[in-house]
Amino acid sequence: MVNQDRRLLLFMPTKSSFTRSLFLVLAFCLSGVMPAMAESRASYEAALDHLESIQVAKPQQARAEIERLLALKSELSNEQLSRLLISQSIVHLLDGKFQLALDNLQHAERLTVSNSRLTSNYLYQATTYLSLGDYESALDIIAKNLSRIEQLDELDIKISSYLRLTNLYASLEAYSEMTHYAQLVWQLSKDTDPLNHCYASLFLAVAEFKQAKYMQAEKLFQITQDFCAANNIPLVVAMSNKGKAETHLKRGNYSEALSLLLEAQAGYETFAFQMELNSVTALLAETYYHLQQPAQAKLAANAIMALPEAPINIENKVIASKVLAYLAHAEGNYQQAYDSLALHQALAKTLLDETKAKAQAYHMAKFENGEMTRQVRMLEQDRELYSARQELKALEDSRNSMILLVTLGGMVLVSIFGITTLVQKQRYKKLAQFDPLTGAYNRGIGQELAENIYVKTVAYHKPFSVIILDLDNFKLINDSYGHHAGDWSLKQVAKVVRKCISGQDMLVRMGGEEFAIFLPNRDSEAAQQIAELCREGIAAIEGKYNNYTFDITASFGVTSNLADDLSLDPITHRADLAMYRAKKAGRNTVVFQLDNSGETLPNAYQSKFALG
Repeated sequence: MVNQDRRLLLFMPTKSSFTRSLFLVLAFCLSGVMPAMAESRASYEAALDHLESIQVAKPQQARAEIERLLALKSELSNEQLSRLLISQSIVHLLDGKFQLALDNLQHAERLTVSNSRLTSNYLYQATTYLSLGDYESALDIIAKNLSRIEQLDELDIKISSYLRLTNLYASLEAYSEMTHYAQLVWQLSKDTDPLNHCYASLFLAVAEFKQAKYMQAEKLFQITQDFCAANNIPLVVAMSNKGKAETHLKRGNYSEALSLLLEAQAGYETFAFQMELNSVTALLAETYYHLQQPAQAKLAANAIMALPEAPINIENKVIASKVLAYLAHAEGNYQQAYDSLALHQALAKTLLDETKAKAQAYHMAKFENGEMTRQVRMLEQDRELYSARQELKALEDSRNSMILLVTLGGMVLVSIFGITTLVQKQRYKKLAQFDPLTGAYNRGIGQELAENIYVKTVAYHKPFSVIILDLDNFKLINDSYGHHAGDWSLKQVAKVVRKCISGQDMLVRMGGEEFAIFLPNRDSEAAQQIAELCREGIAAIEGKYNNYTFDITASFGVTSNLADDLSLDPITHRADLAMYRAKKAGRNTVVFQLDNSGETLPNAYQSKFALG
């Protein structure tokens, strides 16, 4: 490890093959021997400095030093004890003892005075929450820490914090945020900090790769390799070779991939970096298979399958089990092929479930953070108003009665103007959100709010249903009796629907005579009952307007969310299909659609609901 490798960089186990197998890559590589422990604060500081230099490179020695210092903790200051607990938490992270690491970090947080150390502590806590699979807590503490990082004056601490944030977002597969913070580090470290500039360049390449921009990713990996080689940072050179190899694998250039993987393997062997060596071995198994070298492929794949059953090894085993399935099939060993393929599918499902959990937590956090931002903005406005009033009071105390009178008059005018402006803003906001004719949500704001509610609902594994209703023969009413009769009909329909739904449900006018009803926490049976109530209520409307008499009916499409629905789009589409089937079935009826295949309700429901 080169002398300049003095930063601590956290890599979390994620679906990305670049960050999956590292927790801590670089430690504070301080040279020299720890001075003898004396009964003074300075000697404890030296001991803690030494501990931080060996906590990753020499974990066994670090454990012994931690035990020795813990026995002397009564002689340590709170800040020194906080440093010791953070070092112990890092060793726990390396050992996979995530809950112990979190307990230590939370204890250290209560002892910490230093703003920069508290910032670092929060980033380690986010890392630990990710390791525990608690993505919501990780996102909460990331948001809590962002403002703290922005206030730091020390450029090196800010760069280090942004770099860890980049890696945390990579762990969550949030690649736009990952790119944003990697670019910040890249700019801040340019021409001043080659090590962190090297890491930032690597992260930018990884983000392009994970978004399937393979040509651009390969160029960035090459730029990273050239820069890091010129600045003697060999570990990132090995990572860049591996990154280029994966871009070639994705494009089917297996010979090029093999050459680069072997270079990366040699680089990792220099550091005895077993976690990354395992990742390269899995990729070599896949590459050898495609190059029709079954013996080498089987050897590499079996080496991966012999690894312990641990989360850190899942992605490698997904690759290796698939290779073994193909090899067994080619050899005619169909039972072994079946067993390997079944294992591959089970492991792949585990990765997919983890990705879904991350996506749900991430989208929910973005929604809740947006709401929090709006509330903070309102509180900030209140604070500014309070400050302005305090200044005005001080001014009033120093002036004579005439100036006071003028000031008070001005305040009254400002208040009247402010109230008038607020009323106007509220009125315009309401006009922007609601359809002025029916009082239902407009399509744009209604769908956006419904999408946010859907994300929150499915995150708690609750059902979500959608009803699409369209008035029957509405064009005939408009053409025969005038648009005023049509508008009156739409108002009556909206009134009927509101009586059939609850406060948690949303009525949205999608356009013309079509409405959508979004039903969080409602399963298919409840949604069908609501649709039938609405249908009966609309059919019972007494259609009399300007001495004209006409019938008002509507056709209803109903559906509920499936396990694979990641947004409202597929659900709304199924409800649309069901509504059109209701039209074809004779109108004034309710059709429930199970999925996009066109299947409808089983026969048990035919007595109550029409089938398309």
